[in-house]
Amino acid sequence: MPKFASADDVQAVASVLLGGLWNRLAQHQSSRSPFRLVHQEVMPSRAGLHGFALMRQQELEGFVEGLFGSAQELSLPEKAHHALGILAELHSLFAGAVELLADATKPAPAEELKGLVPNLQQVSLIAEAEINKAIQSCKRARGKHLEAMAAMPTGKRVFR
Repeated sequence: MPKFASADDVQAVASVLLGGLWNRLAQHQSSRSPFRLVHQEVMPSRAGLHGFALMRQQELEGFVEGLFGSAQELSLPEKAHHALGILAELHSLFAGAVELLADATKPAPAEELKGLVPNLQQVSLIAEAEINKAIQSCKRARGKHLEAMAAMPTGKRVFR
């Protein structure tokens, strides 16, 4: 943790993290408020497409890093596991596009770049859908787990 000059500084950071960021992320557990990737206009140029593909690559990395935290493995529901497999493939697709578009020695005819824009936008929609499938699947599994725990008899107190 960083050192804070005052308790007010600690409160301000906690407020932003818990009240702002956490609450905005928690909203996406509702199917009525699905998670959305950053939407921006994509210029049909090598630089425009490179920037877009790089952003998507980083967004997918961020989602997975946020989901796993410091864990190397997670026990996930089947639908979430399947969604992560698809997201891994999409991440590879965006990473490949980033690499290809960064290589100025590769040809990049204007018509092909123009045609790539709707394809990358469509792949982005698929990525959003898979992220939301993973979120909803984990939410349902967590809810079932909490219900099962609530139905269990309470144990005896071990510490006095």
